[in-house]
Amino acid sequence: MYNVNKEIALEILKKLPENKKAVLKKALYRNLLLTSSYNLEFCDVTVYKEGWYLQFLGARCNFSVFAFDNDGEYIIADRKPNENKLHKLYSDYDVRFAESDFR
Repeated sequence: MYNVNKEIALEILKKLPENKKAVLKKALYRNLLLTSSYNLEFCDVTVYKEGWYLQFLGARCNFSVFAFDNDGEYIIADRKPNENKLHKLYSDYDVRFAESDFR
C-alpha cells in the first residue's frame, strides 16, 4: 500500500545536512549493535501547517527532525519550533521503515 507520509519522510531524509546525517547514522549503528538490524523501524509523523516532524524510534535509540514545508520544498530546521507556535493538522503513528530505506 502506498503511504504518502513515508514518501515525504524519505524525501526529507535525503535532504538532511551532513551533521544530521551523521547523527542518524550513529542512531542506526547503535540500533544495529543492540538488535542486529540497521533500522529505526517505527516513525511517528506529525504534520503541521508549517512543516513536518519525524520521530524515528528504534530499540534504545531515536532520531527526530523538523522540516519546514515551503510549497513542497523541505527546509531542515536546526530544532523543532515550540509546539505553541505550530498548528497541528494530524499525526500518523503507523509509518514503518525497512532496512533498505536507510541504505
